Amino acid sequence: MTPPRDLCNTSWRQAVQAATHRALEARERLLADYPEWPIWRRQIKNLKNEVVRNWPEYVARLRSQVEGWGGVVYLAQDASEARHYILKVAQKHGARRIIQSKSMTAHEIGLESFLRSQGLKLTETDLGEFIVQLAGHPPAHLTAPALHLNRHQISRILSHHLGQDAPEEPGPLTRYAAKALVPRYEEAEMGITGVNFAAAREGVLVCLENEGNLRLTASRPPVHLALMGWDKLVPSLEALVPGLRLLPASATGQRLTSLVHFFRGRKSLPHGDQAFYLVILDHGRSRLAAHPEVREALYCLRCGACLNICPVFQMGAAYLYGRVYPGAIGILLAPFLPPPGDLTDMCTQCGSCKEVCPADIDLPGKIRYLRQKARSFRIYHTLAASAGVLLGEPRMFRFFEASARRLLPQGSRKTLGWLSGFGPASESFWTRWKKGGSKRSKRSKNRVILAEKGLFIGGDAETPGFPGKVQGHEVSRAAEGHFVKGGAAARFAEAGSTVVHLAGPQELARYLAATARGEIWLAEQPPLTRVALELSRLGVPFCQVGEHWAPEADTAVTPGLGAIPETGSVMVAPGSGPAVWLPYKARRHVVLVPLGQSALSLKEALTLTAESRSHWISWLTGPTRTADIEKLLVLGAQGPEELTIIFYSGDHGES
Repeated sequence: MTPPRDLCNTSWRQAVQAATHRALEARERLLADYPEWPIWRRQIKNLKNEVVRNWPEYVARLRSQVEGWGGVVYLAQDASEARHYILKVAQKHGARRIIQSKSMTAHEIGLESFLRSQGLKLTETDLGEFIVQLAGHPPAHLTAPALHLNRHQISRILSHHLGQDAPEEPGPLTRYAAKALVPRYEEAEMGITGVNFAAAREGVLVCLENEGNLRLTASRPPVHLALMGWDKLVPSLEALVPGLRLLPASATGQRLTSLVHFFRGRKSLPHGDQAFYLVILDHGRSRLAAHPEVREALYCLRCGACLNICPVFQMGAAYLYGRVYPGAIGILLAPFLPPPGDLTDMCTQCGSCKEVCPADIDLPGKIRYLRQKARSFRIYHTLAASAGVLLGEPRMFRFFEASARRLLPQGSRKTLGWLSGFGPASESFWTRWKKGGSKRSKRSKNRVILAEKGLFIGGDAETPGFPGKVQGHEVSRAAEGHFVKGGAAARFAEAGSTVVHLAGPQELARYLAATARGEIWLAEQPPLTRVALELSRLGVPFCQVGEHWAPEADTAVTPGLGAIPETGSVMVAPGSGPAVWLPYKARRHVVLVPLGQSALSLKEALTLTAESRSHWISWLTGPTRTADIEKLLVLGAQGPEELTIIFYSGDHGES
């Protein structure tokens, strides 16, 4: 894959800036409700520090646990080892058609191009990744691969590659792409996913997603291979509380992604248990961990917040960096993850990345350290010193600036190639300022005079010496008193779920009969047995899963383990057999939660997950969704477009 040639096109930069600004706005809205944010940052930093210092011990513990539940674990020292092992697994199982859920680690090792060279076909199932794969572009962002493309460009790409005219509105366009992926799932012989966290003590792999494509990728093919760097390790599930709060908020502005999967065991398929493989990658991470000044880079959660706020990233997205990991975190990783490189001159040292990093990594400080150690630093230092002399003499500077402006435009276009859009302006700001001098207001002139005297720092010119930062701080503190924290029930509505309180199988049967638009499918599990009898008594047609795998359904009803009001989430255990796939093709997923389990804290939910015997538990937070097209939200991405949570008690109100 190669970066697009029209990178400096104005529409590209506008698309990147609009998408990243929307992500930052969503994050800021959520943080207003999180006064504990600094505490969580310290917690995740301490947790990651513990893992990085003792990573061999945690890798060994995770390996032992995963092998204990039937998985096969392989430790790959570099990208080549990882690629060839994955090829070996595919050949062992005769897999030639492979699907892959979003994985930056797979991009890191160059997996797709390698498998293609070996005659295997790999299809990305994340909507954004699918779009850029068809376009032949690398991902433009860690969490939003197609943020550089607008809806019209995406429509043209899909129309060209899928052979039919695609709509241009985000909703229909999303459904068009999702429909095109359906046969890819059905024919896939192997599924590859990434991993967001790996709990060493329990041997549980934690994967976050929004669309629903990851659970299809992980459960439909007969082989599931998970790929992760060892930096995704955490000591235990219980220690994951701050991570689950920080990552979704920083990445997408959500309290929790639509789906969080906890895998611990081989999944049941129509023809037997699924084969499972875990590839743990080093690829320079151990060398980085041994470097005391820079190993903080391994604390990264891959949320992409430092990209969203970076002024350099705004100019051309990930393509400016020429590496898999862009932005401030990419600059830190570049000297250590092969092939090594130096990107330290891609940082303006504005410091914004440190402010938004959920793991509290001192990104600008570590970049300064690398810059001082870089070979190019002496050259830059000499040039900067020379520039300082030139800037200290205004007349000399203006003379050379005018001469350079006449000479540079032609040469810059030839030497910069696809970066030619960054050439000098036609005239300097000083020249334009002088031309418009008579039009400047008295207020503007006051600002100039005060600035020249060193008095104006920020705020109004009438209040010289009043720093803008202090003023902003006072405003934010005053605003705190006006914030009213929403009730727990509001969190479910915020996530897009419908919440209903019902007592007894008769009420539940009548509710399903009144709200279903088509076929009702029930999981064959004890809580729903009496509901099935009541539906029969009412004469309402319904189906039970039986031997039907992944049926088409309007409403799928499954039992839940509990609900988490803090995030508006509900816990389900897909179980085994046909019930695993039941909700995938339904328009609406109805989850039945015992009333006594309707108010779990995050910690209690993680404890319940750790103690469960189920090989797979999912937390659902609203319906599936995507914002891969212009960062505009579309519900029902690759799964149910409605989620109904029923807090259910028995005939006499008992839970």
